[in-house]
Amino acid sequence: MADSPSASGAPVIVAAPPTAESPQTGTPRAQAPAAAVPVAAGPSASPAPDAVAPVEISPPADKPLPDLTIDWADPLMHVASPTRVSVANSVAARFKSAAEQPGSAPQTELIMEAVSQHLPALPDLVLKRRPEEAAPASAGFFVRRAPVQKAEPWQPVYMRPIAGEIEALRRIVDWVNEVILDGHPGRQKTSRSEVVTAALDASYPAAS
Repeated sequence: MADSPSASGAPVIVAAPPTAESPQTGTPRAQAPAAAVPVAAGPSASPAPDAVAPVEISPPADKPLPDLTIDWADPLMHVASPTRVSVANSVAARFKSAAEQPGSAPQTELIMEAVSQHLPALPDLVLKRRPEEAAPASAGFFVRRAPVQKAEPWQPVYMRPIAGEIEALRRIVDWVNEVILDGHPGRQKTSRSEVVTAALDASYPAAS
């Protein structure tokens, strides 16, 4: 990662080209003082527009990802346990449409894959689906509320996870709660169904 010029004005050596993980400063590096960070002029030096840059969501530094190590050598971790989760109607419809395609993996695998794929972003995805989180900022001596909305109906989605997968989901739900409740004790705790719904909504988005 390339360092920025120091406050004292001393030149800084660029150890390596910027990577995708380098923070965006909002100022093209080509405009830095030539003595500190030399940048070759040319059309390729222009940064990509922010509109096309992927948004990466990472958990807080003090909230590392949960430990999902499962002892698969334990036969008990392979015992299947049929269960179901409640998923919002619109999300369930999109998911079932994809799951019913010929050659598709079983629903359980698709659900676990969605949760795994969006694991770091799950706290943010859960909150984005809550209408109360979209309320305007409070001003004065009272709190503004989000507009009242009729709750979307939910429907059951059946899955057949094994004990190890159930344990992993439990740890993930506990971790999401730890993140979203930190500094916000009044927030409602999440559930396995809400976490799965958020993951499926991100994996099978509505057509624009």
